[in-house]
Order: sequence, then C-alpha cells, then structure tokens
Amino acid sequence: MKNGGDVVGFEGKRDSAFQMVENGVKGNNGNLFYTGSYESLYVLGQCEGNMGNDDCGDCIASAEEQVKVQCGDSISAQVYLQGCYLSYSFYPNGVPGTISSSSSSPGTGRHQHTERTVALAVGGLAALGFLIVCLLFLKSALKKKSGKRGGY
Repeated sequence: MKNGGDVVGFEGKRDSAFQMVENGVKGNNGNLFYTGSYESLYVLGQCEGNMGNDDCGDCIASAEEQVKVQCGDSISAQVYLQGCYLSYSFYPNGVPGTISSSSSSPGTGRHQHTERTVALAVGGLAALGFLIVCLLFLKSALKKKSGKRGGY
C-alpha cells in the first residue's frame, strides 16, 4: 500500500493530525516544535527559532496545503518550506511506541515534560559540579599564593 486511499477516512484522519500539529506549535509557549500521533498517523512539525508561534502555525498550515497538493493521499510525506518542516507517516498497525493508536496520545505531553525535567536536573547538577571544581581550584590557587608570601 503506497497511498492512504485504501484506508477508510484517511484524508480526514490526516487533516485532524495536521490540525494537532498546527495547534501544537501555536500553543507550545515558544517551543516551535510538536510531535504526536492520531489514529495510526505520526506527525511532526517544527519551525526555525526566529519565528513566533503564530507565524510558525501559518507556515505549518502552508506546508499542510503543499502536502495535499503535491502528495495527494500518500501514506508518508515530508515538506520543507522556508522556516518550517512538516512530516507525517501512516502506520496501518498503529504508531510504533504508542499504547493506543485510536486517538491522540495522551502521554505525549507528559513524556516531553518529563524529558525536559530530567534535562534540567542533569544540567543543573553538571553546573553545580563545575562550580565546585572552580571553587576548589580557586582555593588551591589562593593557598599557593599565600604560601609563597610567607617564605620570604
């Protein structure tokens, strides 16, 4: 199967998934990135960092129109426009790595939030470790400097 025409309601499912991406990049607090799944479709939208959320959403909407015109009912597509990127893939047996493919994945937001929290924690610990090493180096340097003064 190379096109979604064999799947009942494919275009409607794809359009709903596209709407998720468009809403996701608009309401993602400046993240300009969204990924998710909807009824066996995996979708991803991303914009360049210099775009605002509304401009990103408009760019993604333009990419959606390009998909409809250029790709028809293809089961997979990637569209690169100046400023944004849109990709989707249809998985007849459900999107890999998701529990349910019947609706948008409810755990996607929590998963991204957990990844962000872990990244912040690891980054914070690395910064704290670097600060401690710097302080120990400074302490050592000051000891050496004060030790040389006492030797005269």
